[in-house]
Amino acid sequence: MKIRILAHLVGVLAGLAGGCNVPNSEPTTGSESHFLKACDDSCESGLSCLCGTCTQSCASSTECQRLNPAAVCVASQSDAGSTCEQSQTMSHCDVACRTSSDCGALGTDFFCSRGYCRLDPLSRPGEPLPGYGLLCNQSIVTCATTGSPPTLIGTYTGQATVVLSSNALWAVGAANSFTAAIADQTTGTDAALTGTITLPSFTIDIQNAAIRGAGSAFTVYDSNYVDQNGCNLEVRSVLSGILDTAANPATVTGGLALRFTGNYSGSACTPAQIDNYPATGANFTVAATAP
Repeated sequence: MKIRILAHLVGVLAGLAGGCNVPNSEPTTGSESHFLKACDDSCESGLSCLCGTCTQSCASSTECQRLNPAAVCVASQSDAGSTCEQSQTMSHCDVACRTSSDCGALGTDFFCSRGYCRLDPLSRPGEPLPGYGLLCNQSIVTCATTGSPPTLIGTYTGQATVVLSSNALWAVGAANSFTAAIADQTTGTDAALTGTITLPSFTIDIQNAAIRGAGSAFTVYDSNYVDQNGCNLEVRSVLSGILDTAANPATVTGGLALRFTGNYSGSACTPAQIDNYPATGANFTVAATAP
């Protein structure tokens, strides 16, 4: 999914994210290792809280090998993935990355954030697809895992009504008209679909999004980046529902959960975007017909 959100509306989202009503997004690792776990003050397992993560100070990368074979010794000011105060100037162990696959040795709940591996804020133990745990915990959606969803190809029009929000862009109770045009859908255990979902404030361009389900029930798992004036911000969504082909016209009812992850890239990113995006977003109920 590639999402293009209008620049001034995304700015509203970033600026107002401080009044968040979205549930806590702090992940749990599901493992005994506390290395690179987010922290505010102290850490377990003999680690120190340096630049917002549990790690240890170092003089060379060989000192970091016991924490993880991929760990290296980095200077605090070079670690863009950390939140470093001026007083925290010592070098520390970290794991550099270019893509989230580079973080696989740390576990499925890590992703590549600003060039370093960090716990994915939307991950949860036992999630159906990696990186969608928090979204699947929302009561507005039901995350299916089976590989026989209904065929959704077609055009649908309807309303998405906000039931939970972290910002004034999506006010609770507001109804947003939308159009969904699904152009292609593959079948099998790795089924995927392509299309667009257009609302007044943004357009979701879906490219090979995972779709799961059985019978008339479906779940679409989607992830990509918002291009905000040169700052690329990752956003994920889960859309689940029921397709009723017996109705005339056919109907879709369900829910949509959408969150920013806090992962970003690009030199144009502002402090407000960096600090305020993680786990902000909204939940919607969805009702549409296929004319």
